[in-house]
Amino acid sequence: MPSRLVHIPASSLHEPSLVLKESILKSEIPSYATLSYCWGPPSDTKRQLRTTSHRLKEFLTAIPVALMPPIMRDVVDVCRSLSIRHIWIDALCILQDDVRDWEIESAEMGEIYRHSLLTICTPSSASCLQGILGTRDNNNIRLNFKSAVHPHIMGNLVLQSIEPEASTHRSFAHQHPYLQMESSTWATRGWTFQERYLAQRILYFDRRMISFECGNGLQAENGFSRDGNPLESAETIEQFTRGHVTKHVLYQMWRESIIREHFKRQFTVIEDRLPSLSGLANTILKFTKDTFCAGFWKGDITYSLLWGLSPPENHRISLSELLSSFETSSFIAPSWSVYSRQGAWISWVVGGFGPGTDWHITAEYDNLSTNLVAEGKNQLGRLRNDSMLKISARRFALGSAHGMMLDQIESEPQPLFHIKSQALNSRIAECRLDFDPLSSTEHSDLDSLSLVLIASSCGSTDLAGSKRGPDLEAETPQSGCETCQICAKCEGCVWKKGYQSEAWQGLATLDGYEFATVMLANDGGCGRLHEPCSYCFHCQACHYGSNVSARHAWGLVIVPARSLGESVFRRVGVFTSRDDGKAGGVRLFEGKNLEQLSLA
Repeated sequence: MPSRLVHIPASSLHEPSLVLKESILKSEIPSYATLSYCWGPPSDTKRQLRTTSHRLKEFLTAIPVALMPPIMRDVVDVCRSLSIRHIWIDALCILQDDVRDWEIESAEMGEIYRHSLLTICTPSSASCLQGILGTRDNNNIRLNFKSAVHPHIMGNLVLQSIEPEASTHRSFAHQHPYLQMESSTWATRGWTFQERYLAQRILYFDRRMISFECGNGLQAENGFSRDGNPLESAETIEQFTRGHVTKHVLYQMWRESIIREHFKRQFTVIEDRLPSLSGLANTILKFTKDTFCAGFWKGDITYSLLWGLSPPENHRISLSELLSSFETSSFIAPSWSVYSRQGAWISWVVGGFGPGTDWHITAEYDNLSTNLVAEGKNQLGRLRNDSMLKISARRFALGSAHGMMLDQIESEPQPLFHIKSQALNSRIAECRLDFDPLSSTEHSDLDSLSLVLIASSCGSTDLAGSKRGPDLEAETPQSGCETCQICAKCEGCVWKKGYQSEAWQGLATLDGYEFATVMLANDGGCGRLHEPCSYCFHCQACHYGSNVSARHAWGLVIVPARSLGESVFRRVGVFTSRDDGKAGGVRLFEGKNLEQLSLA
């Protein structure tokens, strides 16, 4: 139940007013709507009607409709027409001059939107000064029609323009409402992201039509309809809360859908990036009991840390500029969090080779802990600049002293580079850097950089995802093959356990032997999904089970943060080193002891 709601009288002759949670709970808890809208540029925001500490008492008596901006007036009319007597509007229901109240309420936004009867979304409005019930965009042409065959049949023909993006969707009988919605200002703003994902039922007011969306589908005013939850990520979250999908699926959705989309959103106050996700994170946290780590989840931290950055050309900066930004810019998140960066496209792929779950990613570190200090009352919101991640891991120092050099990959867009060993005359790693070494004389200066091993993956998988190995041609079972120990709870290799089950989705044959090629469904009881490695059914074992050095390596590129103390580093890139049977993969870190590192 929100701390405050706006009460809307049935008659327009009476003014709305604020009501407090304490007084509401004395009677029946009411249904309420929520509003998702854009405040607009600073010049419009200044004219927004807002509740402050000194106006709270006044608004508990009445909120004059005449003082409301157009969007609030229209929403009050919509709620009154739908017989909804209460609505939550952030500008009115949060004390805008009270930082503590804002922090507390922003942390609860997930529950506020999730439990509302209806969320009114306003893609047609880019500002609080723009209403949603005004004149619509009308790109239709209406023609009088009279049948030449049956003269008694007459009426109108309406020709409707279709957006360019819709031309490829030949199955659309009507224009998809998302075509206008996704190009709206509302769909680009940071705070509206979680509001849409958390809402159970949404009423959209677009420039051309009204549409309604819920977990069962979407229905638009122009006749367009679609069954099923239009938001796959929202459906995944809902299915997880009901116990229908595993954490594995939830974490992957969080990385691939939630983070990627939210990362692109725009903010008037850039420090709001994490707070604007905290409501959604808090909803998931209540079910996972996991730890939220500056945009990531601790239970998925091994994958999450391995993000790569692809900044547009006009956003590429040198290493010194990147390090300077950590000291001078407004602090949002530690350098290992994607939210410490802006203006870029992110992925979990380096040079076309991503740490996918089908390569048996295994953590290569010990004693990972986070020291994330909230700046205020919202524990999932803004962080203090002394927040860190501590980890025991193996580190490989680069630089000319070790005979290493950067070698740009010409076929790839900057800043993807090879790390080349001059001694071996071979490339030992690929890295996607958060800076552009070619933007200054730094392109040959690696003396301050190190590679930190975070994870390894099954060396039986090549770039294309097919299986490889030196002994696959054996005509007889190998001696000494070890079981592929993937899951302790399953007590052994799940492939042996599930070979005969219907859960197998695909098999491949190579030299007379069968190998798993695609993901296996949840293997009863252990609560995680299992993925294929080079498991030979003839040998009943993984060929690489006894060869721990034959693994691809994944990790971070770091640089010392000398102003913060000894063994404190900042992340400045991500790398992968593929097993080549020589010096690549985890072999690169042979002889390196675990070091206690702090990542700021």
